[in-house]
Amino acid sequence: MGRSCPACGHTFEPRAAFGPFVPTNSGTYSSDNFSLVSCPNCETVYLSPAPTTDDLRVMYVDSMQFTHEVYTAPERIASINEYMLDGLKRAMNATGITREPAVLEIGAGYAWMCRAAKGRFPNARTVAQDVTAEVSLRCPWVDDYIVADIDDELLERMAPFDVISMTHVIEHLVEPEVALRILRQRLAAGGAMFITAPYGPRGDARTRDPEAWRSFLHMHVPAHTQYFSEQGLHTLAGKAGLRLVHWNSGHDDGQAFEAILACA
Repeated sequence: MGRSCPACGHTFEPRAAFGPFVPTNSGTYSSDNFSLVSCPNCETVYLSPAPTTDDLRVMYVDSMQFTHEVYTAPERIASINEYMLDGLKRAMNATGITREPAVLEIGAGYAWMCRAAKGRFPNARTVAQDVTAEVSLRCPWVDDYIVADIDDELLERMAPFDVISMTHVIEHLVEPEVALRILRQRLAAGGAMFITAPYGPRGDARTRDPEAWRSFLHMHVPAHTQYFSEQGLHTLAGKAGLRLVHWNSGHDDGQAFEAILACA
């Protein structure tokens, strides 16, 4: 049984599947071959079958994730900091936030958004969440680094947050609607949810050409479980009590998108 569309819930259609794709993440997984499915209803492209709980543990708990130079090279860090500060400003402007914000960063890693917030607003409250403690002690700009799932009650007690950030995180979530519903409850009235994620291959992000996807910069199997279209994210946001107020699919030469969600 194939996986239904994680954005709009459209029933899996075998004719919409293409591939196969072998795992690109190191480790032993539940399947040697995965497919991508192009949803005929909302154009979201998603992985089928979804990774299992054991697959997720192999990728995110039993492995080191943040040792690559993409996270450590000084010029890369400077570029990320500049982008995240601009993104924070866009998120705050989108919903009219003028006070020093309370920021929650989901799947934080090095917590770039928290770093941007502290750099711009020294009295900002910054909270980072991740399922691994790998770099939790290397982020002095984070007031509280919570190693837990996003439904942890400690995060609930710390809410509400003015800005919730997910930078290259939502594509990893097997059940993104569940996650957005939880985060919606932690978003302050007038708050903003800032999202960046892979979009698709340069030149034709909705292509069904397997070779185009195999050469795609952000193609990771089975780590990346969906690649949202604008319509797909709009639909998903509505189901979670949110609305899409900003969309830009021009990042990384059209291979990634930025979106901002607000309370519906």
